[in-house]
Amino acid sequence: MNNSTKQDFFAYLVFSFLFGIYIIIADYGHRVDQFPYFDNAKIDINNIGNALERNSINGIDSNQLEEPNKWLMRFRLYSIDADEVNNIMALARIKPAKLQFDPHHYSYGGGYLYPLGLWFFVLKQASIIQTGDLRWMIDNPQAMDSIYLAGRVFILVTFFISALFLYSLLKTIRNQKFALVASLIYLSTPSLLMFSVVMKPHVYALLWTNIALFLLVKAYYLEKLTYKNSIMLGLVLGMAVGSVVTYALFAVMVWVGLLYYAWKGKLRYVNLLLVPSIAIFVFFLVNPFIILNYDAFLLETTAQQSWFFLGGQLEYLWLFVTNSLLPGFGIGVLSLLIYVISFLIFNPSMKGMRSIGLSILLIISFISFISASVSTWHINSRYIFYMVPVVLTLYALRKEASIKFLI
Repeated sequence: MNNSTKQDFFAYLVFSFLFGIYIIIADYGHRVDQFPYFDNAKIDINNIGNALERNSINGIDSNQLEEPNKWLMRFRLYSIDADEVNNIMALARIKPAKLQFDPHHYSYGGGYLYPLGLWFFVLKQASIIQTGDLRWMIDNPQAMDSIYLAGRVFILVTFFISALFLYSLLKTIRNQKFALVASLIYLSTPSLLMFSVVMKPHVYALLWTNIALFLLVKAYYLEKLTYKNSIMLGLVLGMAVGSVVTYALFAVMVWVGLLYYAWKGKLRYVNLLLVPSIAIFVFFLVNPFIILNYDAFLLETTAQQSWFFLGGQLEYLWLFVTNSLLPGFGIGVLSLLIYVISFLIFNPSMKGMRSIGLSILLIISFISFISASVSTWHINSRYIFYMVPVVLTLYALRKEASIKFLI
């Protein structure tokens, strides 16, 4: 075993150890059914709402009168982590045997929901989890414990696979020591760690963004983006955006970079058009019901609009940085982000990098403006989790370019 193989083995050993620790962290509690009173409480399933029947799970018609029977049902079935139950309700609406694939919930994209459903299906076939109809689940709430934990493990598995892609691409740029340290920073970034043990799509989508970065770094060293890699890049961008729609900004940033290389003659224009074409196709392939059931999609988005207002003042940019990025990314990663933006705009080591720096700044500004209504009480860094691997990659490229210049 040569030195390089030993270093890789050590890195994978560290990742495996952390994965085990994160699995333990993920088992932090599921139901809020912790009181003896609820063990014997009877729940009338005919009077618990209509989330499994209405056209949009989170639509405006969900605003119904509350009453104790619904509260009891929630204590039995809901997770203690807000919104995790939306996954369960959405998957409950999908019935492959009846050719019913509409989740009636579109905030979580099909690029995430369908793989999650496949994960649960495999676990059920392996008898690792148990599921049943609504009556059975209410009478066996302990089964929900296993389901919520299994869903969080799915997020963790994809998170650590994304870390392997990040490690590989950083190793290509610099060396194994740098790649390991940067990957550990990635895995321990506060909000990424927090959301990696929550059944939501934001960390899951990093699998696709990191594969995209891997393909781009490969193209950088080959000095061309091959036809095959163009197809792969379009596919993973479509899956990223098809999981979390705000990740479309990442896709746009990638395309801006590709546009520069096409202008410099290092990328065929047909490939430049191929990437977004495939990405758009994949997006609608995994999210067909935003068109096929547009009424439900419109109902959901209309309901969500009441949560948000646009804020164009610089105050909201500052609030986003201090209330979302600082606690979400930590002072180290935030400082690195500011440093990367600064050198990309004012002292780029490679031509064309200024456009990437401006794109990052515009993305942060845009997210701060659209999240203005929740800027004082919500950590919104999850909308741009991809910035963590992006800045680590750009920092590595910056140092690598400086070394080349000195040589």
